[in-house]
Amino acid sequence: EPQGCKAAVKLWDNGKGYNLEASIPLKAMEYTAPAAGGKWLWEWDLIYGAGDKAGLKLFWTPELHGANYQSRSNWDRAVFVESDPAPVLGISRIPAASLPDIPEKAWSAGPSQTIRVDENKDAHMCRFEGLTDGKNLYLRFRINDPDPALNTATIPWWWDAGDGVDLFVKLDGGREIRRIHLAGATWGKEAYTIRNYATTVVSGSLIRSTVNADKRGYVLLATLPVSALGGEEALKKGVEANFRINWSDRTGGSVFAKVFWCGRDQIDTNITAFGVIKETAR
Repeated sequence: EPQGCKAAVKLWDNGKGYNLEASIPLKAMEYTAPAAGGKWLWEWDLIYGAGDKAGLKLFWTPELHGANYQSRSNWDRAVFVESDPAPVLGISRIPAASLPDIPEKAWSAGPSQTIRVDENKDAHMCRFEGLTDGKNLYLRFRINDPDPALNTATIPWWWDAGDGVDLFVKLDGGREIRRIHLAGATWGKEAYTIRNYATTVVSGSLIRSTVNADKRGYVLLATLPVSALGGEEALKKGVEANFRINWSDRTGGSVFAKVFWCGRDQIDTNITAFGVIKETAR
């Protein structure tokens, strides 16, 4: 048994199946990571039986795109699984600051990330970047939107209706996925933690939203205490997180599109793909 491998099985409530989750260290595969543009080839088979005879067999081999593969067994099922590196939002350290007084030079010094509804068009696009002074995380979202900062829904349903940004943070070793809503509409002065359709104000947070002069987009500035992301040390090591940009329809009463930073095809109750927010040396 390779060292470090872990597996857990949870039976379904109806007794007619089970979920099996496994963690396999890369060193157990005698392979560190796929090469750029490479893939892992997984060859698998389910085993049915009583007691400890139920489970999953797994064999692996590193493969590159275009490589020929010959099965090493008589199994008739195989699947390619591609490993993409998690995107990283590098956060630069700045002196003690407050919004909206952070100069443009500080924002533009670090790398930005991009989210688009259509990869070939800029009409619905967001560029975002972040900074920290050790106490707070500062985020700036520059969002292209033909109908900017619209939201006509009434509380308590406004966070799923109009324009805005959601931040999903993995905490407590993955046991908690915290959803923090950053309202895009001009009344949103604070960030909210949302859980089971109940909201809690994030203490110490601040939201500023300004519509562009050409009415084709808006800028959202957010202050979040680093404690909301697990603390200063967690930010230095890297916090697993995902952003979702919400574009409203023309009425502001529903959503035209919800697009994630990574793992586009997700729902907010089952976030499985994460990037990394990490303080980096400038």
